Amino acid sequence: MYKQFFGLSENPFNMTPDSRFFFASEKHRSALDSVFYSITERKGFTVITGEVGSGKTTVCRTLLNRLDSKTKFAIIRNTLITPKELIVLTLEDLEVPYTPGSKAKLISQLNEYLAEQLALDYNVVLMIDEAQNLSFRALEEVRMLSNLETEREKLIQIVLFGQPQLRERLRTDDLEQLRQRIALYYHLEPLDMADTAQYMRHRIGVAGGTLEEIFTDEAVNVVYRYSQGIPRLINLICENALIGGYADNVKPIPEGLVREIAHSTILKEDLLFDSGNGGGNGGIKVRLFSLDLPNAQNVSIAGDFTGWKALPLARNKEGIWQRKIKLEPGRYQYRFLVDGEWFDETQIRQFIPNEYGTKNTVITVT
Repeated sequence: MYKQFFGLSENPFNMTPDSRFFFASEKHRSALDSVFYSITERKGFTVITGEVGSGKTTVCRTLLNRLDSKTKFAIIRNTLITPKELIVLTLEDLEVPYTPGSKAKLISQLNEYLAEQLALDYNVVLMIDEAQNLSFRALEEVRMLSNLETEREKLIQIVLFGQPQLRERLRTDDLEQLRQRIALYYHLEPLDMADTAQYMRHRIGVAGGTLEEIFTDEAVNVVYRYSQGIPRLINLICENALIGGYADNVKPIPEGLVREIAHSTILKEDLLFDSGNGGGNGGIKVRLFSLDLPNAQNVSIAGDFTGWKALPLARNKEGIWQRKIKLEPGRYQYRFLVDGEWFDETQIRQFIPNEYGTKNTVITVT
């Protein structure tokens, strides 16, 4: 629709991860190099974390294109699974013929396959995306898989990709044994202002255009302020800004249009929590977080406003879990920790009602 108007050969800000558009910022290049080194040197266990939309999946896709033909890999993206399902999915994604049976029998067949691949000088990699959603039992199974080894080498290399709460979970005493097996850990930080501009320039260049002909310098600054350097949000804002610029027959796209697009897009997608404008004076406001989970035993909240440290909620007389938090004006990401499991708002609505017996889970931010 807008490609001809802006002189582009394709959509530069497609939301689908595409390794052709991989922007090798220092942060993303370090993450890619770190996990590549860990795999090729058979270090065994690697963890890559980052905010929602920070580019973890793109790093994963780019990594797959970088691995040679002597590397076989399995990717697990559905992480709401049992330990046995984890083994089955690994066998199936590796295309290993297996005989159904107990978990122990399945692990034995996987171990036999891994030993055969090592003898043939193949490296086998298991990548798990959205690993923060794995249950404690599934994480323990991952730990047990990391024990599959010879006297000299790991039989399988494991890479966990997850959101910041994965890092918090791995710090708990219950997962100390798993934490001790991590050979390499890397946290993918958001882009800074300069990298955001270079990211936009790179993607527009791959699509056959130039940044300066499409966005003004002031518009680029607005993209950064609203996205806070998170690649997925940059893509989301820029894609809608291109549509808006085409509709308004204007180029380069000005600051005002991007600000309007960014504000409406961020709120519409509900990717970030907007703390408000402090009543117009830029001051700190008190926000009340509430969860109606009457059968839960422990509820906490963590977000970038807490440094992802879990803060406990208290149950009031009506059985509703609540906590007041002072926040400066801004947009924040957050998750809830319910009886040892992390949930975002979507997961709260989809999964918790089945377990905790309430059909109308209410999340209130006032």
